[in-house]
Amino acid sequence: MNALIPRTALTVALACTASVTVGAISASAHGEVVRQTPGANAVLRSAPASIAITFDSALIPAASMVVVNSAEGKAVHVGGSIVKDRTISTSVSPQISVGKYTVAYRVVCADGHVESNSYTFTVKK
Repeated sequence: MNALIPRTALTVALACTASVTVGAISASAHGEVVRQTPGANAVLRSAPASIAITFDSALIPAASMVVVNSAEGKAVHVGGSIVKDRTISTSVSPQISVGKYTVAYRVVCADGHVESNSYTFTVKK
């Protein structure tokens, strides 16, 4: 019976260590935004030519997208999303006018983690 207690304690200790290690790896592997151009809540004097969002890890191009919509819900991005390593971008129509715009993205990081969010910027003249 005494030999069983140390094995049980060892099993519990190993399970706890594995759990903590896996949790730490998962937490550090998630894609975090490191830069947005234009930034969230930015107020611009002219329309941006493009939108770019950079993450702290590589993105899977076929599974990632970014869109830009007017306050009325009309798409103002031109063409599709372009992914280069850690950055996703799209061009913006040069005809956008004064107003508030929403950038929405859904990306899949190289580790399989899905990140989605949105933010706004405003064009004022």
